[in-house]
Amino acid sequence: KKVWAYGYSGLAAFLLTYADRALDAFPPLIAMRPKYANGYNGRAMAQLLKKDYADAIQDLNKALELDPGYAEAYRNRASLYLITKDPARARPDLDKAIELAPDVAEPYLHRGDLFLTAGDFESAIHDYDQVIRLQPQKWDAERPKALAQFFEAKYSDAAVTLNDYLGKQKKIDAYDVLILYIADQHAALNTTGQLDWLSAGLPGQKWPAPLIGFFQGHRSEDDVLKAAADAEAHGMPNQVCFARFFFGQLALLDENVSEARHWLELTAKNCPADSTPYMGARAQL
Repeated sequence: KKVWAYGYSGLAAFLLTYADRALDAFPPLIAMRPKYANGYNGRAMAQLLKKDYADAIQDLNKALELDPGYAEAYRNRASLYLITKDPARARPDLDKAIELAPDVAEPYLHRGDLFLTAGDFESAIHDYDQVIRLQPQKWDAERPKALAQFFEAKYSDAAVTLNDYLGKQKKIDAYDVLILYIADQHAALNTTGQLDWLSAGLPGQKWPAPLIGFFQGHRSEDDVLKAAADAEAHGMPNQVCFARFFFGQLALLDENVSEARHWLELTAKNCPADSTPYMGARAQL
């Protein structure tokens, strides 16, 4: 009874995000049941809240040593590896978590993100489809699935997925609408309403209004790059990356391969590896 009392009080404190109380509750549990893997897993989650990542990983290592079939511990350790920017270690834990508990959506989502960043778009789409199958009422896989389809040049599929996703959102990201517009153009749907809708909702000088103006043919590349740099100076990172990426997209639509290559090479060279512009540019070069 004492073991379970400490276990449940620790879990309850954790769920209420009282990390200090949770950390106080788990040591007695572990002392009384040192081979109880759940205790180490629970304490690791409390340590996660405190950002004690090294200690949390150590506890999850112990939990998995005690119970090699503990799918939740693999999921939690993978999440910690992702938080600490160690995707190489996260990937085998995600694989194992999926093997042990194939009906849990979270590891598919994280593994799909790793595939997307690595440029393995087919595998990313497969994993995102599993998330959508398992959690049809949540939409966190639809946008990255649409990006994977777009980067794979499956423009009709990307347009359908992204249009469905955007229809469920209360707040629309302008870049998602621009990607939908480009996918529509590649798929010969030839819609232009997205640009009109975006331009109507943004003041003329507010970023990314200048980029939308470029799409509509009344702003120059220099104007857009200057506005993007100004947006970065005011706390919006990577806007020059997005501008160059979209210059490349319009050049591809115009079948101007050399111009597209110029902008995409600049994007791939200068943008963060986990950013949409970088992933798209690398796929299209």
